[in-house]
Amino acid sequence: MATLKLDKVDKIYGDVQVLHGIDLDFEGNPFIVFVGPSGCGKSTLLRSIAGLEEASGGKIFIDGKDVTDMPPVDRDVSMVFQSYALYPQMSVEENMSFGLRMAKVEKDVIEKKVSAAAKLLKLDHLLHRKPKDLSGGQRQRVAIGRSIVRNPKIFLFDEPLSNLDAELRVEMRIQIAKLHSELESTMVYVTHDQVEAMTLADQIVVLRDGRVEQVGPPMELYENPDNQFVAGFIGSPKMNFIDASIAEVNGNVASVRLPGGEIVPLTRNDAAQLSAGDEVVMGIRPEHISQTQVTDADVKVASKVDVIEVLGALSFLYCKTAELERIVVQKVGYDNTKAGDDVAMYIDPAKCHLFKKDGKVVR
Repeated sequence: MATLKLDKVDKIYGDVQVLHGIDLDFEGNPFIVFVGPSGCGKSTLLRSIAGLEEASGGKIFIDGKDVTDMPPVDRDVSMVFQSYALYPQMSVEENMSFGLRMAKVEKDVIEKKVSAAAKLLKLDHLLHRKPKDLSGGQRQRVAIGRSIVRNPKIFLFDEPLSNLDAELRVEMRIQIAKLHSELESTMVYVTHDQVEAMTLADQIVVLRDGRVEQVGPPMELYENPDNQFVAGFIGSPKMNFIDASIAEVNGNVASVRLPGGEIVPLTRNDAAQLSAGDEVVMGIRPEHISQTQVTDADVKVASKVDVIEVLGALSFLYCKTAELERIVVQKVGYDNTKAGDDVAMYIDPAKCHLFKKDGKVVR
């Protein structure tokens, strides 16, 4: 168990600032996921925690100790890379024990730690094989085992599953989640895959252009995004966004006019910051749109089915309204709806999100 705190951490390469005053503070043994699009700074931030990148400004604390200027070996962290980084001439056992042997740890202690880690990762029957004789998932488990035997305060993962196929990624996600539960260690995990972020994280850190957009538990970010970027990045398929305008504001109710003229009344505590005529963006997730009216408050929007994706248990209808707004609708199961069919969509105002033109949410 370890605490991790970042205080106004910057990273600058020449004239380019990659990280802008990152402030984060985590206690206990959380599973923290840094997520964001390519180039947002998530790997640079992870490498700064590891000491592989020198912070240009700010402080990094592990268990309350300032490690900002410490070399990686003294930070008591262990990193698992995307590329496995195994020694091809060494066996699984030799790869897992390499760091301990370099640190002159006693032989019987090394054997005990390697044996325990191998059993935990179901590698005990593979200890004498070379990396070339292993599958991708097995190689990644060896790389994780090499970290486990060091018993670090913090595990750092840099997109460890991106080289695996879809089936192996699912299997390894489960393995890593179980490891976190069994080891009760702090883990920091970098990914561009928001599905990995949602399924693994206790706390998600959403990054964009080297800045933190929002931090919180997965479902908090999913249900209460702070801005349009987070709302669009978290969730698959992503949230539908409809360019709209404010028809009227009455107390805490903002009446939103959609492009087709439909009025959606949204109750918002911050409705007073809006005025009639303001341009806004209304957001609604695919699963919150129905083809049947559920409540009297539901607002009907006419559309035509453009494309259908059938995934077995779920289907996704990609629809276009008369104003050519594309809206994705999630359905349970499969029916006879076909591309080109005219369909009615019912939007529940209670499930809608509202964003100002600058992307900030109106709560």
